[in-house]
Amino acid sequence: MTGDIAGMSVLLDAAVARADASPEVVTLAEAVRALRALMAHDLPRASAQLDSGMERLVGHGAAAPLIYWGLWALLRTAVSDRGQQARDYLRAAPAGMRNTNLAALAYADSIAAGRAGQDDVASAHLAAADALLAGQPWWRRVLRLIALEAAVVDSWGDPVPALRADLAAFERDDEHQLARTARDLLRRAGEPTRRGRGSGPVPPALRALGITSREVDVLMLVAAGLTNAEVGERLFLSRRTVESHVARLLAKTGAASRVGLRTLAGPTS
Repeated sequence: MTGDIAGMSVLLDAAVARADASPEVVTLAEAVRALRALMAHDLPRASAQLDSGMERLVGHGAAAPLIYWGLWALLRTAVSDRGQQARDYLRAAPAGMRNTNLAALAYADSIAAGRAGQDDVASAHLAAADALLAGQPWWRRVLRLIALEAAVVDSWGDPVPALRADLAAFERDDEHQLARTARDLLRRAGEPTRRGRGSGPVPPALRALGITSREVDVLMLVAAGLTNAEVGERLFLSRRTVESHVARLLAKTGAASRVGLRTLAGPTS
């Protein structure tokens, strides 16, 4: 989740290499990798990655009721024509009784109903899924973002209020990639969004120089000694975008170098 992909791979490889690693352990390793793609909203890649793990457990009667069963059915429904098979399997499996999986199944059913032109049915499934995950707000936001995209694309329900609420939560919690997806979906729905908004307040002295909240985010990371590439990884920005932010910071503050920016940032931390 912090972008340390090398560290993630080392830990997952160590888990899978254990002599006593169960099929669930191997599947969980693929699920974690799938989550990385899901955070970037690369749904086809996330689905393919999760498929490679979950299919090991299909037909394995003693398989644990992992929460990823539901995500597996939801992603398949969103990106392929094999969604019905996954939903039918989950309905008949013990894992399908778990609330998190029931909710994901309801989100998947909402997508299928919306594509079939059954708007009221789709909206009812979406509401049922939201209710099932009332106690797990982060997982609800991540899963329903998939269903809300379908609502925007297939023109059913009223996805805008949910997208705005989730965008606010993603921004509050510094979930930059998920926030970007929510903004993209709002724009696709024809709704205005705030662009380039950072995660923190702008101190008065910097605001007087015309520095934005996003530029403050960059400034504080530069002041901490991060390179442009590292700043980009932390804020989910391209290196070129970070370079542009740094150039504007130098111009607005009159600092001669990154060292000057570090000095400037000192009183604001």
